[in-house]
Amino acid sequence: MCEKKFTSLKYMNPHLKEICTFFDFHAPKWDTYTDKNTLEKVDKLLKNINIKPSDTVLDIGCGTGILVPYLWNRLQQKGILIEVDISKEMIWHGKMKHKEIPSYWLITDAHFLPIKSEEVDVIICFSIFPHLINKRQAVVEHSRVLKQGGLWTVCHTKSSKEINEIHRNIGGVVANHIIPELSEIKSFLEEADLKLIHFQDNDEGYLLIARR
Repeated sequence: MCEKKFTSLKYMNPHLKEICTFFDFHAPKWDTYTDKNTLEKVDKLLKNINIKPSDTVLDIGCGTGILVPYLWNRLQQKGILIEVDISKEMIWHGKMKHKEIPSYWLITDAHFLPIKSEEVDVIICFSIFPHLINKRQAVVEHSRVLKQGGLWTVCHTKSSKEINEIHRNIGGVVANHIIPELSEIKSFLEEADLKLIHFQDNDEGYLLIARR
C-alpha cells in the first residue's frame, strides 16, 4: 500500500517548518482542547460519510488521533485505518493513546503522500484543511490516492466563519490559515476530478464531501 519513498521533513519550506513546530509544541496538551460537545459533533458529522467495514480510511492531519475510535467503530474493526500527520509529536502521542487499535501511523507531508495511487476508499481531512499551504496541490494529491468512487471530505465541528476567526485571533503562524470560499474549493475539486456531493456550513459544523 505505502510506497518506499517518504517526503523528508528536512526539505520543508520555512512556513511548513513553522507549522510543524507549532503543532509539535501543542501535541502534549492537544486533547485538552476537545470537550464532550465537540466529540458529539464529530460523531454526528461522521455519520454523514459512507464508510463501509471493508474500506481503507485515510485520516489526514490526524493530530493525536481524535477520530480514531470513531473511525474504527465505523469500520466495525474490519477495515484499514491510516493516520497521517506532519508533526512527529502528534503522531507519537496518538500512537501511545491508541495502542489497542491496529492502525498505521505515518509522519509525512499531506501534499506528498507516501501511498500508491487508487489505494484509499475514504479520506478524512478533519481540522486540517486551513493549514495546508497549497490547497490546490493537496487536493489533487489526495485524489490521486483515492479509488474510483472514493470519498474526499473536509470536516470541522464549527462553521468556516468561526474557524477562520479562531485562527485570526490565535495569530502567528496560523493567522492566515482559513477555509476558502466554496467557489474556490470547487475549482480545486474540478482540477482533481472530484465531484461535490454534500456541503454543510452552519452551527452544527462544516462538512464537504466529494466523490472521485
